[in-house]
Amino acid sequence: MASKMQLFSLLLPALLAACGAPGALDDDDQDVAMSEDETTLETPPESSSLDATLCLSYCDSEHKIIGCDDRTDRTAPTEGIKPWSYVGWFGNGCTGTLIGSNVVLSAAHCFVTGGTNNFTQGPISFSLGQTSIPGPWTGAPGSPCTRPYGTQYIKSVTVPDEYDNTDTTVANKSWDYAVVILNDAPADAEPMPYGYTDWSYLQTEESQSIGYPSIDKILGTLWDTGRKSFLGRWLNPTDLNLSGVLYVDNDGEGGQSGSPVFYDYMNVSGDGTISLEYKLTGVLIGSTVSACQAGQNWAARLVPRTVDRIDTWKVDPDSMTYPRKYKAFTGTEIKAATIGCL
Repeated sequence: MASKMQLFSLLLPALLAACGAPGALDDDDQDVAMSEDETTLETPPESSSLDATLCLSYCDSEHKIIGCDDRTDRTAPTEGIKPWSYVGWFGNGCTGTLIGSNVVLSAAHCFVTGGTNNFTQGPISFSLGQTSIPGPWTGAPGSPCTRPYGTQYIKSVTVPDEYDNTDTTVANKSWDYAVVILNDAPADAEPMPYGYTDWSYLQTEESQSIGYPSIDKILGTLWDTGRKSFLGRWLNPTDLNLSGVLYVDNDGEGGQSGSPVFYDYMNVSGDGTISLEYKLTGVLIGSTVSACQAGQNWAARLVPRTVDRIDTWKVDPDSMTYPRKYKAFTGTEIKAATIGCL
């Protein structure tokens, strides 16, 4: 943070001329194709010999740990504290990011039964900013509030029809995202900005992710993967660049699926106010074992047409403007939302 502030002071004149999130382009596939030649998989930089002597990567079906596991636990309050207040825990053991008043972006494979394309049954809860599984909360001074925005339940989930939960290829995993509608909006919560960012800008930024690992960490606890790297990118040549994948070296394990992959930047508003902002540009989905061993974890990338679909399904989750798989949760598959830390 300090180094970014120091650099910012040197770049102030340029920043004052900036407007909005850097790296964003118009929602036009031609812009993507012209600015990024992304039709082949790229090999990430080799790890240094020093890194190899410190830690070996831990790669299997549930772990994608690149080198040393340097994730850190967030135990401090999250209410109103960015980026922690953007992210929440699904009761089925996945992570999601609030991108609308009651809309959450996550991974498609979190909501289908393993080895099939059948949606899982509800009820499935969502607790924004959760820091642990809550115990009795009294509201007394010093009493921890582990679910500051209460708990909501999934009302519907929409995933791209192209996604196939039985296919682990990079082309298929580029469709591994889901738009989830909650039955209530977390009170006073602010959605995370999201969108497409051109690779020429993105490769200069640090890849960040936070989520809820559930294999080696305590269930329902929130972890930061630290500042890592955008190693490479890929656009699917078989679908006219409508889907893509980012290669990062952020650590992940079961439970972190659906976590935001994002970066931060300094923003100068019209009145000269300076703020640190965050932009979600991918959804952490995990990679193949071989990709992990090569130093990669994968994120479904938000390319312009991905953003189109997300924007459409936020407003009308059952819209058939784009091919989709859709499930509505009704009856006993949904519970009443709760408020506060209970």
